[in-house]
Amino acid sequence: MKLLPTRNQWLLRRSARIGVAPVWVWIPNGRRQGEINFHRQDRRLFGCFDPAFVIPFRYEGRRWASILQWIQGTTPEVWEHPPHSQEAVSKVMEGLRTQFTQHPGYRMQLISTKYRVLRYDNARDAFWGCGPTGAGENRYGRLLMALRKEFSKEVTS
Repeated sequence: MKLLPTRNQWLLRRSARIGVAPVWVWIPNGRRQGEINFHRQDRRLFGCFDPAFVIPFRYEGRRWASILQWIQGTTPEVWEHPPHSQEAVSKVMEGLRTQFTQHPGYRMQLISTKYRVLRYDNARDAFWGCGPTGAGENRYGRLLMALRKEFSKEVTS
């Protein structure tokens, strides 16, 4: 039985045949092929990347149930600034690094996503997530991808 090409494969072949630049095709649910939307759509497989997912970890002697609880409970002076301040972003990165360092299984799952784009598809948050239109900054997903790159360098060296 011969497998039929996917829509993207067909368009790439066709664009090469007629001599035009290949185009990305948007999949009907609003994402590109190969993206991981870990808040809603791909929650079953990649829900552990969601900030509310319970992965207990210790930070400065205290036990936290999730990154979201840690964000809401630590250093209120950082959170008095706008949530998109550089202090807030670096603080969240520090918490994520601590959490994934203490749980090697979740760290390996993060590394196993390889080069796929991680999207925090939260419609209510256009800074940390993708926002209602999907065009948000996805800062949380970008932090996870930066952490994945950092961890994969440690594994290969």
